[in-house]
Amino acid sequence: MHEMVRALREEHQVVGRIIEQLDHTTARARKGREDLFIRLKENIVPHMKAEEKVLYAALMEKNGAREDVLEAREEHHAAAMLLLELEVTAKDSERWHPKFKVFMENIMHHIREEERVIFKDMEVYLPERQMTEMLERYREVRQKEKKELARRVEKRVRATVS
Repeated sequence: MHEMVRALREEHQVVGRIIEQLDHTTARARKGREDLFIRLKENIVPHMKAEEKVLYAALMEKNGAREDVLEAREEHHAAAMLLLELEVTAKDSERWHPKFKVFMENIMHHIREEERVIFKDMEVYLPERQMTEMLERYREVRQKEKKELARRVEKRVRATVS
């Protein structure tokens, strides 16, 4: 197994653990739910953006993988829309957890399919050297996206406090 695949799997596991913890929260534990949701966003948003910019971009050039990548991108889009809805829905609302369940089912399906289909496409269409270069680029993009997300959150907090 290439280091790129191993790194993505590890990130999927981190996201899965946070999702599992969030699934067990209640509306009464609003603060804990909010904190876990922030951790989820800090992990999943940069991950998805880096996958799209590095991994999916490389696979889009491969005719045999193109349809798989298009579907994976749509799954990312659906997850991003649900994240936005979860963000603006009060964490103690009766609507939050059912909405979260839909997000959870969507993202867990995506992870399973990505690990089964996209990772196979990587092995078939991407030479080892390219995957090694992609891993370095992926980590750079992910870190940049993490910093950008933190900057946006800080800006939003400042606007709220002012």
